[in-house]
Order: sequence, then structure tokens, then C-alpha cells
Amino acid sequence: MAVAKKHLAGIFELLAESPGAELSSKLRMFGFLVLLHMAVQFWEYVFVPFTNSELRFPPVSLLMVTLMLSFCTGLTLTCHLRKAFCLALVPAFYLLYWRFPWLPNHPSLAMICLCFLVLLDSRDKEESILLLQSLRWIAIVVLFYSGWQKLVSGFWFQGEFLSYYVAHAAPRWQNLFELVLSREEIARLASLELRPESASYRSSNVPLVLISNVTYVFELVMPVFLVIRRTRGVAVVSCLVFMLLLQAAAAEIMFFLLFSKMLLLFSSRNWLLRLAPVYVVIYVYLLGAVCGLLPAAGLIKASGRI
Repeated sequence: MAVAKKHLAGIFELLAESPGAELSSKLRMFGFLVLLHMAVQFWEYVFVPFTNSELRFPPVSLLMVTLMLSFCTGLTLTCHLRKAFCLALVPAFYLLYWRFPWLPNHPSLAMICLCFLVLLDSRDKEESILLLQSLRWIAIVVLFYSGWQKLVSGFWFQGEFLSYYVAHAAPRWQNLFELVLSREEIARLASLELRPESASYRSSNVPLVLISNVTYVFELVMPVFLVIRRTRGVAVVSCLVFMLLLQAAAAEIMFFLLFSKMLLLFSSRNWLLRLAPVYVVIYVYLLGAVCGLLPAAGLIKASGRI
């Protein structure tokens, strides 16, 4: 057991950082932005209720927990940081109760981050280091598993997954892949049946197959460069650019906003504090777009949700 603990401590030390005021400020800002992320998601549920009765929240209780989460978000900027995170667990588990197992990836990831923010005090010297290490390892696991599940599924070697989405997903997929696929090929894919097993979506288009394979290879390899201190900065920038490119088709803006904050934790500088106003503006804009007050500008999914 002692040997196992020693090896585990060594693994965590790979992502260690010196404690201090800047680290505490970085983690505080991360917590604020995570709760802001969750609050915007809850306000979307308030303004754009689910039509499916199985997913629809009770309106009064939803409004109450949304107001509570909004209050907790502001509370993180005061001396009651830990209380804010603890109170935010109520809306988080409310969401888990009503939407499980139909819980999207980014609310699940935000809840995991919130649990660590509750368990570990970012203002404590030792716990702040452990909190940073934990959040960094979570980001690495998420990134690696994204590539791993693509690899083991077997639908990325010859572009099957991308071909299927070009055929049957939102129009933005076709518009984007017109750069590498002919209109005849896109029309052929669109004519195939919706069930993947009913027809072959394998592609012989070299650029499409290359994009498909580079995607999971990047996600499998980049975590290694995030662990190595010398390559960490380049890896962070590469991952952010990679995720921005994915937004052109996937439109997973909420996952990008959350995971980009986790990636910025790898930087030795407090970029979260510097970019906090940008994040706030984006979140406010998204909420306005969901409510129909602002143009969606391709940020909103076909379902009208973020």
C-alpha cells in the first residue's frame, strides 16, 4: 500500500505547481467561471423549457434552484468561496436527479469539477496544489478518452463517422465538408438510409479519411504533451485551436467554453483572470441568443439549445 501511495503521489507531482496568491486566484476564477457556466445552462432551461415531458423540469423548483445558483456564482467573488461551492451542489444534484441518464457531457464535467472545488480549499496551501493537480488530470483523462473511444469504436479509420454526420446531421456539416467532398459524394451519402448498418459509409476520399484519423490520434497523443512541462504551453495552444476548429461542425460551444477553462489551468500564468471578461461576455451573449434577443450566429444548435 505504501508503494502504491508513493507511485500515485509521483504521478500527481507531474502536474504540480508552486502554491501562492496567483494559484489561489486562478482556482477562484476557475470556480467562478464554472458556476457561471452552470448558471447560464440553468437559465436556458428556464427560458427554453423541454418539450419532452420526461425531461421537463417543474417550473417553480427550476426557477428557485436557478436563482440559487446565480447567487452562488456571485458569492464566489466574496470571502464565502467554500460556502458558494457547497450551496451550488443543490442545483447540481437537482439537475442530476431530473435529467439522469440524459445528462450531456459538459454539465457532467462541470459537476465533477464542482465536487472537487467543494472537497478541496483553493485558499489552502497544500489543498490548492492538490486541487490544481486533480483538475488537470481530469482534463487529461477526458481528452485521452475522447480519442480512445473513437479508436475502439472502429468508425473513424475510413471516415465512417464523419460521412454519416455529413449525410444526416445539421446542414453545417455538409457546408463544411464541401471543401473536401464533391457535391455528388455528399448527395450519395445523403441518399443512404439513416441506420448505419444499412449501408457502407466508408469513404475513399483522402482528405476526409486523413481528418478522421488525425482527430483521434491528436486526442490520444496530446495528453502526453500536457504532462511534460516543457511542451505544456504549446500543447495548450494546440488543443484550443483544435477545439475551435471542431466548433465549425460540432457546435459544442458550451463544452468548448468549459474545457478551454480546464486547459488554461495548465498555464503557469493566470489566463483565466485575464480572459474572465471575455468568458462573461460570451455567456451573456449565448443566453441572449437562446432567448431570441440576439442573433445566434451559428452558435446555437438546430434544436435551439446551446
